[in-house]
Amino acid sequence: MYQLPARVKRIILYVRKSRQEELEEQNKDGSDMLERQLEMMKKVLLKFEVPFDWVKEVRSGDSIESRPKFQQVLKDLKAGKYQAIAVRDLSRLGRGSYSDMGVIFDTIHDNRILIIDGTGKVYDTRNQSDERYIRWNMFMAREEYKNIVERLINARYFRASAEGKFMNSKPPYGYMRDKKTKKLVPNPDEAPYVKKIFEWYLEGIGYQGIASRLNKMGVPTRGRKTKTKNNKWVPMVVRGILTNPVHMGDIYFRITERIGNKQVLRPEEEHFIYENAHEPIVSREVWHEVQRKMKDKRKLPLNNDYSPCELASLVVCANCGKKLVRQSSVARYKKSDGTISKYYKEYLYCRGGCGITFKYRDVEEQILNTLSLFKELDTKDIRNYLKAFIESEKEQTRLTNDDKIKTLKRKKESLLARREFIFESFERGDYSSDEFRERRDKIDQEIEFIEKEIELEEQTKNQMVPTSIKPKEFKNRIETVLDTYKILDDKSLKNELLLSVFDHIEITRITKGKGHQSSIFKLKPYFNFNFIA
Repeated sequence: MYQLPARVKRIILYVRKSRQEELEEQNKDGSDMLERQLEMMKKVLLKFEVPFDWVKEVRSGDSIESRPKFQQVLKDLKAGKYQAIAVRDLSRLGRGSYSDMGVIFDTIHDNRILIIDGTGKVYDTRNQSDERYIRWNMFMAREEYKNIVERLINARYFRASAEGKFMNSKPPYGYMRDKKTKKLVPNPDEAPYVKKIFEWYLEGIGYQGIASRLNKMGVPTRGRKTKTKNNKWVPMVVRGILTNPVHMGDIYFRITERIGNKQVLRPEEEHFIYENAHEPIVSREVWHEVQRKMKDKRKLPLNNDYSPCELASLVVCANCGKKLVRQSSVARYKKSDGTISKYYKEYLYCRGGCGITFKYRDVEEQILNTLSLFKELDTKDIRNYLKAFIESEKEQTRLTNDDKIKTLKRKKESLLARREFIFESFERGDYSSDEFRERRDKIDQEIEFIEKEIELEEQTKNQMVPTSIKPKEFKNRIETVLDTYKILDDKSLKNELLLSVFDHIEITRITKGKGHQSSIFKLKPYFNFNFIA
């Protein structure tokens, strides 16, 4: 029996069922698989004469996320509670994704954890031959698992597609699943709106227009309404309905796959397609006509004018602090005589989740009116306003700088602690001379950079804040800006002019607009210090 190093004070025994054991659940004599595995491993560990604890994972799982007991084991290993882990065989550690395997291996390797298997063999990742064997074993376990899963999934989808069954957990909008046949049937509450969505799109109404109509009609979505989320119709949901072949009676399986945190398209040869699997909501002809129209729309010549518009990077939402962006669209309405009327829309839209919009030209006009108002004020009122504004901004700048300096100092303290750890690790022999120098130099460079950042923040605390106020010059500058803005044709030059006046402008909606009636809002300008001084 292998003699464990003196540093191993306690062992954690981790037992869990394999897929096969989970299916069988019990062996011939009726004893529990986990209990049998636990008793077998206890006999192995007793020979080492080292104290040990054990945990049982009740269910099988391929990922770390699906194994709560193993998550705690990893935390305990990192915390130094155990110096060795015992498993029936190496595959019990996990055969999930390669990233999961990396987490497991790094935890074991970085914390110098030994592995003990069901034969009593001890593996040390610091030993090159053991390391190669463990990596190879984990890789092969993963490949074997992938092959098994792939075969099971392919068989499942092939059988389901042959019978026209819907295998996903949630039916698409417009349908519900028949509990007996497992096939999709039209949902009487939703299917009529799916038909309308296709009809409206062919009439020339875009995604946004359709979403707006559904919201005005009070048509419910599938989402759950909460205090912070209304789950209204949005353009991307409308587009998803228009492009889903399920609405013409077809079922598509395995169209996408998840790689990391992203959903990506699979190659066409991997798709499972079953035509006429259920009752369609729209005809095949209508569905294909919509796809052709969407494709033709993408071929339209693009507007290659990417220059900033007048209010670019200027207007900020008072609710969330996000900058508003310009959006434009062409709405098409069918007249009583059958002709199509076009209506051009241009508005500012908050992308911070507020969903608030303002008519673009109304905001631009209000900004110019605000400047005109300052031009008409007497010098005393301007002086009082600017003095209060400067004091407020000065205090805000000081607080912001102080917060930045505190954050930088905390980072420096963390780097110094890491530097001390590197020196201690080198003294213990954990790092070679080259590794030590490389890690030390990198930390020293980061510390030097942080110190320069702190020095810079200290220097800029009271810079850029005007020390004197000249109301007459301020009024003259505003008059010049207004006159210049009127004669400029280039929207980018207009934007540069406004950005020279304002740092930003805060907008607050007071009442929501309806139809052609505009929203009522108020603006709070924040002038650039350079413009005031």
